[in-house]
Amino acid sequence: MFGFGGPKYYPAVIEIGTDYLKLLQFEKRKSVPVLARSYYSSRPYSDPPSKWDLRNSLERLVKESGITGEAAVLLSLDKITSSTYLLPNMPDDEIESALVWKIKQNLAPGTGMENISYDYICGNSVPGAGKDVYALVFILAGKTALEIAGLFKDLSLELVCIEPRPYAVVKGLFASNRITERETVLVVDIGADTSSVTIVSYGHPYLIRPLTVSGKRFTAALSSYYKISPEKAELLKREKGLGELRLQENSITESDGCFSVLASHLENLVIEIEQTFQYFSHQLLKSKVQVFDRVILTGGGSGLGALDTFLSDKLKVPVSVLEPAAAILNGGDRKSGDNPAISFGLLGLASGFMDDTIINRLFQKEDRRQ
Repeated sequence: MFGFGGPKYYPAVIEIGTDYLKLLQFEKRKSVPVLARSYYSSRPYSDPPSKWDLRNSLERLVKESGITGEAAVLLSLDKITSSTYLLPNMPDDEIESALVWKIKQNLAPGTGMENISYDYICGNSVPGAGKDVYALVFILAGKTALEIAGLFKDLSLELVCIEPRPYAVVKGLFASNRITERETVLVVDIGADTSSVTIVSYGHPYLIRPLTVSGKRFTAALSSYYKISPEKAELLKREKGLGELRLQENSITESDGCFSVLASHLENLVIEIEQTFQYFSHQLLKSKVQVFDRVILTGGGSGLGALDTFLSDKLKVPVSVLEPAAAILNGGDRKSGDNPAISFGLLGLASGFMDDTIINRLFQKEDRRQ
């Protein structure tokens, strides 16, 4: 991975979306990580989904970016499933066998442990809730892992790690000091194709759930309503946002924006967030955490104008939109605010290689639990 006498690069981190690729690679300069490479490509709206080919896109990425050696991959929740299990207090060396039993009970018929890759992280004990063990488990189809590893091998890259995007986003927020251990935060990550809400409490992600909204669903709704092309709908969404929202006593009105068209999607988003927290609070933590402190919006879809205002009014907590370009770790290039390759997910994945104290990199080649 390191060239003799040359720059020392950390493993390239790559996000594989439904029809896009993102790449970041950091270089170690005087013990300080500095952004050395970034890359972004996506399928044009005018091309049908079938035209986007992962192998060809990865080949172009490698050729144009010049990456070599080790690489790590970020996958969305449509590829990796997430579950939270509550276990009674038990010795650390018994936790994995207990989780394996639970995983087996929930696998689809005909699927065995030999057909999956999995890993887990255990949460901190909740004050006042005893010493139960909270385990956040991720499962990836073994076939998918082998296919991706094979693609990278064909490109002379060594796949060393796969992580789910929502978990990596939280790692990126912690690495950039955007979350403290004294608060309960809901991280709502709105991607182009997939979105999620992650509940972070006591310094640990306890629950991750997919959301039905996404940036492309917003765009499709506008395209259908106004009878315009997806390209024009995307432009309308970015230019107008939700409009100038006016918060009234029992309702929200708007002018000159997309709120009226997207209202049902936004209401569903609120319902999904509230239901996820209710499950976390009442079912998992037995009401030991009854309120959350704030909401953090990340992902490309979080840039929808006035979305934070709408959610803050509905959820009655502060809502902030965080720009990942401002969170480049340890003095990197802070002038790249419009760089579409930069995301909290990739920053979180990269931070695991920069900081030896961050150990929960999932699906490592040397620690693949099967």
